[in-house]
Amino acid sequence: MRRDHRPASLKRAYAALERAYVRWRLAPQLDALGPGFHFMKPWFVRLNGPGITVGAQVHWVAAADRHITLSSWVHPKGQGRITIGDYCLLCPGVRIDSAVEVTLGESCMVAAGAYLTDADWHDLYDRTEVVGASAPIVLEENVWIGPCHRRRGRRGDQGRAPLRRGGGQSRYGGENPRSRAPPAHPGRALCRSRGPRGLAPGTR
Repeated sequence: MRRDHRPASLKRAYAALERAYVRWRLAPQLDALGPGFHFMKPWFVRLNGPGITVGAQVHWVAAADRHITLSSWVHPKGQGRITIGDYCLLCPGVRIDSAVEVTLGESCMVAAGAYLTDADWHDLYDRTEVVGASAPIVLEENVWIGPCHRRRGRRGDQGRAPLRRGGGQSRYGGENPRSRAPPAHPGRALCRSRGPRGLAPGTR
């Protein structure tokens, strides 16, 4: 790891600038923002629409080439809602779109480039249908999402983590034993949870 040669005073000033930006630009766009947040480069976070709630001690990492984007849509059938629980990690490039409800429980981690949406955004036959088929997404406590495209009507149980090897998008919809981390497409579990604090190598 390369040494960070910035003076500690400069690092503290930069962190204070990030916190000030969150309070100035992002917090007013949220229904709620819990204490202890840490947003890295928050000027690359995009929030669209009402009904977005963020819990305490969250950690978001955005980048110039990979914005974090959360969008809740208001449409004739209703309104989307996004709830990010306490201690959640969002990595660069995460995108969450909601027409109904997307909920992340406590201690969830979403990998760089992951896309979660609870709607098809068009009907199978009537392409003018604004939202199309939709159903809530619920991720329970300590669920890890790899670089994938997670579609409507999915539920992630505690300790389950769809992972993705390689680039591109995929959709995970299978069932796996509790506290295991299956690849999104296809194959065996890559690792096994040893508890709420981490993962241990599993058999391949």
